[in-house]
Amino acid sequence: MTIEEIRNHAKNKGLSEKKIAALIAELHPDENGKLSLEESAQALVTVNHIADTKELVRNVLDTTKAIRNKRGKPEAEKKMSEAQKKALAKYKANVKRLTTDFPPTDAELWDHVQKQPNKQGYIKALIRADIAPATKTNADGIRDMTNEELADFLSEFIITGACNDFGIPGKTPCPHNCKECILEWLELKMAKGGFMNGH
Repeated sequence: MTIEEIRNHAKNKGLSEKKIAALIAELHPDENGKLSLEESAQALVTVNHIADTKELVRNVLDTTKAIRNKRGKPEAEKKMSEAQKKALAKYKANVKRLTTDFPPTDAELWDHVQKQPNKQGYIKALIRADIAPATKTNADGIRDMTNEELADFLSEFIITGACNDFGIPGKTPCPHNCKECILEWLELKMAKGGFMNGH
């Protein structure tokens, strides 16, 4: 066979120009462009092998895609009306995603996160806890106390007692324990760095 015959055979089998060029570069034709019988046979085997492998990969990908299209969607989603599908698509389009890296220096953090059964819920809970003090009042903080925490707080409150211990602006020092000052303190926003303003 000649180099040109090998080239045409490879093209007919669907090989790319790049693969054909690489194949031909490995051949050793004579001055007339002809290959020995052994090399011709080897070239044909190589072309057919590449073509068959390519076809096999294509078939596998097509089969995988077909399976995903058939089974990939939940049954509930398959039964959705067009309006429901549009609403779901709109919802998915508005979902925000965040990824983060854990370098070797954060190995302890990574190990801790991996122990959480619901990692997404755990991280969201941490964020909610972090921003919660900005929206809670001191009274809200007291309502969230456990019995032990409330006992500790009341013990301290009874010992100190005076209004100026609450750190209310314009009320320090206060000459007496007044209900007005306590109510004002309860309605203050909780401090982000501590449990309550002034404590």
